[in-house]
Amino acid sequence: MGWVKGQSGNPHGRPRTGRAFAEALRAVGDENGNLEEVARKVWELARTGDMRAIALIAERLDGRPRSYGEAKEERNDEEFGLGFM
Repeated sequence: MGWVKGQSGNPHGRPRTGRAFAEALRAVGDENGNLEEVARKVWELARTGDMRAIALIAERLDGRPRSYGEAKEERNDEEFGLGFM
């Protein structure tokens, strides 16, 4: 049987092999009631100036900042008068 033009060779995609690590962490946290406790601890650390905790909260609330490369790709050069680039 040959390939049919325009048809995927793997129509169902890659099979799932198990839960993602985040799902497993969430399940254990829910099971033991620790998720709120962990969230409170992160906020407590952020209030004391822990930069990792502050960054974690900022990423979760506002999303990760774009990298220089991502911002450069999305930029419209004509906006900046750089039509020659």
